[in-house]
Amino acid sequence: MNSVGVFLFASLGSAYLAVGQIDQFSLELLELAPLGARSQILVRGSEENLLKFQKSLRVGDLVRSKIIANCNQKTIETYFHLHTGKIDGDLFVFEGSFLGDVLEVSDLAMKYELSPIEIRFPRFSEAKINLLMTGKSHAKISHLLKEIYHKNILCHHIKNPGKTLKGLFEFEVS
Repeated sequence: MNSVGVFLFASLGSAYLAVGQIDQFSLELLELAPLGARSQILVRGSEENLLKFQKSLRVGDLVRSKIIANCNQKTIETYFHLHTGKIDGDLFVFEGSFLGDVLEVSDLAMKYELSPIEIRFPRFSEAKINLLMTGKSHAKISHLLKEIYHKNILCHHIKNPGKTLKGLFEFEVS
């Protein structure tokens, strides 16, 4: 039950129509987010049920969708700000326009020994979603970048970030 689906709809009404079908597929709604003229839902469940749900959606309403099989729980926790990390090594900033792609990259990057720091998702039309990750730079990172190249995701690799940049993510309470 740890697969996740991201569904982007042409309107808020079409997102609500989709949410109305979730129970019949034994899925869990994690979020419904209006995004200007469009709306998006984040749903969790078995990959099989997510695929059935996806096939049941009206084609004209669905703008884009992505199902991430066996999504790492840390990806979802980072999205909902339940997990935040500190910079430990280099900083990697991934930028994309569709949450499904960004969550998929987060999940994939953890397999390359990167750790998520946070996901920033301004909720308005045509927003860029930012995924901040950290880790040691190693030869496998180039393989990760090749894997995500076709996903329309930008990556900025900041080697050896300084104290000021690290300070943006390390808060001290006095």
